[in-house]
Amino acid sequence: MTREPQNVQIIRGWMLSFRCRCALAAARQAPNRDRIALVNAAEADARRLERLGMTFAVALAQLARAGVASSRGDQAQEREQLARAIKGLDTVEMHSFAAAARWRLGLSLGGQEGQALRDRADSWMRSRAIRNPARMVALHAPGFHG
Repeated sequence: MTREPQNVQIIRGWMLSFRCRCALAAARQAPNRDRIALVNAAEADARRLERLGMTFAVALAQLARAGVASSRGDQAQEREQLARAIKGLDTVEMHSFAAAARWRLGLSLGGQEGQALRDRADSWMRSRAIRNPARMVALHAPGFHG
């Protein structure tokens, strides 16, 4: 069995990430029976992302798993996956995704600690001329409550 070239794996990773995020975004608007199927599809794509074994894909999978956990009301898992995603996304210098994950974690935590994370994310995004950080967060990290 021949191994795919790395550029094909990178494209596969991005496409799985897009599909996963679309499923999570659609699930927020779907009727309950469809919501469950969409969240399950996102979870399956997150597993596929992880299996690619590429650092960026694993980090995106963790962010997606956080959205899945949030969709299912599992706040502890949501926070754990967001913390992992932030670390991984920072490692591969995917700063806009890391900022979105920080923003989501801040919202989940609440209080002063949560506000500090959201302020840090907002500050980074605004320094990059992102005028509406909440919309960027919705794009990079859909599927969350709140």
